[in-house]
Amino acid sequence: MEISKFAVALAGAALLFTLPACRKADEADTRVAAETNVINGDLAGAIGELDNVGTARSLLDFAGFDEILSGPAPYTIFLPDDTAFEGLGEEKLAFLKTEEGRPELIALLRTHIAPGTLIREDIKSAIASMGGPITVANVGGSDMKIGGSGDSLILGISGGPQLMPQSVRAGNGVIYVIDAIIPPSGS
Repeated sequence: MEISKFAVALAGAALLFTLPACRKADEADTRVAAETNVINGDLAGAIGELDNVGTARSLLDFAGFDEILSGPAPYTIFLPDDTAFEGLGEEKLAFLKTEEGRPELIALLRTHIAPGTLIREDIKSAIASMGGPITVANVGGSDMKIGGSGDSLILGISGGPQLMPQSVRAGNGVIYVIDAIIPPSGS
């Protein structure tokens, strides 16, 4: 069987057009990998491996969220760092750690969790295509806005919690550490 020069030229041209596309995909994968730390396991386990979120971790445990965060349903968690909880004050934080304060704690934590997996690149693309902030529902039954430009993403309006540059992917969702608390709806 003889291969024509035309077939060889056509195959060569196809290869030339394919290689740049592969390189761009590899570059995008590298950029996303730099923004994302992938942890094997579930969200509950991933939170246990993060630094500077001990307060959030203990509050999630006290509220009984471990079972939910280790289940199969995907979630996006906007997890306040330890400094964010200092803004509540010692008295308020102590109250949230009591049985009497537990319902308020659960309401507060639910505002920080959205159903599904929201990837940073998808959020940025949605903001760009909408020409401004997007609205995301949380499991607390209210909506929150995510806006920003470039690599800076903010929850709510200007001055709201900022998403730290690196996210953490787990088997059932993604975690973004944030620098402030999202108040529950109606607060």
